[in-house]
Amino acid sequence: MCKKLGQCWESPICKIVPVTLCFGVPIFLLFFGLPAILADLQLGLFATTIHLGFFGWCCTQFIFNFLHSMFGDPGTLKSTMQPHDAVRGQYEMNVPEEFKEELKQVKYAPRFCNFCANWKAPRSHHCRRCKKCIIRMDHHCPFLFNCIGIRNHGNFLLMHTFAFIGMIHILILCAYVFFAMPANPGNDLWDKIKMRDLPHMQHFAFGPVAFLFTHIVTAVILKAGYLAAASTVISLVCVIAISICGLPSLYLATKNATLLEYQFGNQSEYAEIGENVYCPLGSLFYTMPVKLNSWGGLLGKHWKSRLFLPVNYEIDLNVGLNPVASVYGCEQLVQRIEQVENKGVELSVTSLDSLVETPAGENKSDVAI
Repeated sequence: MCKKLGQCWESPICKIVPVTLCFGVPIFLLFFGLPAILADLQLGLFATTIHLGFFGWCCTQFIFNFLHSMFGDPGTLKSTMQPHDAVRGQYEMNVPEEFKEELKQVKYAPRFCNFCANWKAPRSHHCRRCKKCIIRMDHHCPFLFNCIGIRNHGNFLLMHTFAFIGMIHILILCAYVFFAMPANPGNDLWDKIKMRDLPHMQHFAFGPVAFLFTHIVTAVILKAGYLAAASTVISLVCVIAISICGLPSLYLATKNATLLEYQFGNQSEYAEIGENVYCPLGSLFYTMPVKLNSWGGLLGKHWKSRLFLPVNYEIDLNVGLNPVASVYGCEQLVQRIEQVENKGVELSVTSLDSLVETPAGENKSDVAI
């Protein structure tokens, strides 16, 4: 049943749902909700224009990055992108300067995608829903019907960032209307919203919780109006959804980590540290603090302008094809090399295929084939 529902949701016609939501909510708030809130605040023409302009800018940035996240190429790994050693299918390892001498002979173990008939680059994965390999794949987003990879990861992060800023802006104004402004004049129902005046509400499902929720919603409607109340509810729901879906991705991006690596680790990636001796790469192999001047890998060369303008820049795919290993990851590799030299290997397998199929979550040691 769940599989059929998933297949139904993945159908192209279902894209209408997120597109409608992501266009409808900003349009409603910009042309109906926010003007009603600003009218209650009576801020004057200049302040009203500033608030409308700021929220309109957030909406424009959100919609622009949403469309690129949903319909843009996430960074498809093409057959023309060959590894450094095209015969064996091995990519060279990009390490910090202080480890170049110690790890100069270390390469990635070859990974071949049988579906795409192509060698996989480091940190790339095959998405069975999109039916293609994605460079630096973060995850497949079921809401956007698209993978999030190196080319649209920046759009994905900016989409959530501007949505969060815009919704917080609305919530602050709604809170000011409710707590600082008097009730709508002539509304004699305002004084009647007291717990003792509505005892029948306590018999609703969920008892006092349902009553308290209804009490608050009714108070907002009667004090600020239906449009302000609807804007409050919509903005609060959006902030919760963005916090659940977007903030974790933003946090992982600041650590140079992907959602797949955080959830499953680099279960299929190995480094060749000796002649037919392979070492598994852990989930923290690439994880390191990202400096501000390094955001060009996700947002493009002129990434600062994307924080102010709805523009897109071409992403350097070499950044994804040659990811830089973290200092921690390199230190672990050096320790493994020393361990192999002193103690030898602990596990032998017959082929690289069986190497990749090592059970997930197992504490894998160095292996030889």
